[in-house]
Amino acid sequence: MAGPYKFWTDRTLEPKRKYNWVMVAPNFPAFLVKGVKKPAFAITNAEHKFLNYTFNYPGRLTWEDVTITLVDPANPDVSRTVYDLLEQSGYLIPTDVDSASITSVSTISKRNSVDSLGLIEIKQIGHDGEELERWTLFNAYIMSADFGELDYEGDDLVEVQLTIKYDYATVDTANAGVEGL
Repeated sequence: MAGPYKFWTDRTLEPKRKYNWVMVAPNFPAFLVKGVKKPAFAITNAEHKFLNYTFNYPGRLTWEDVTITLVDPANPDVSRTVYDLLEQSGYLIPTDVDSASITSVSTISKRNSVDSLGLIEIKQIGHDGEELERWTLFNAYIMSADFGELDYEGDDLVEVQLTIKYDYATVDTANAGVEGL
């Protein structure tokens, strides 16, 4: 059967699965990453009004933040790793503010933030282990960190949620250029 039903009748075609993926980041072992939101973008709209009509034109593209959920074991300690990345970004605790320490003041910079986090890749894997899709986040840095909740009634694992900001993303696919269904 040809046409749009080929997907459902061809036993060799396999869809991408939500659970078959891995995130590669230098500071976090892959087995600690519980969930990740794939990159997304939005394009603004510019309206032009003429007489009784409104005409729409595409504007600027903005990449939306990526959210990563990590499990926080005692070893390796994800909370400590995230805090270390914050310090590597340039954050210093203001413990002693006097004339001598003002010369050593540091601020968080994009360069240090990007360098400390490293290159982030999100890979979707096929049913037989081959890489189907790879998203790469460029100039990524941690925008926010949530170290989770504690609760006497729960037996869930402690999680750390990171919001990642980045300049742009690229996607590479195994089947680029393959004829559509």
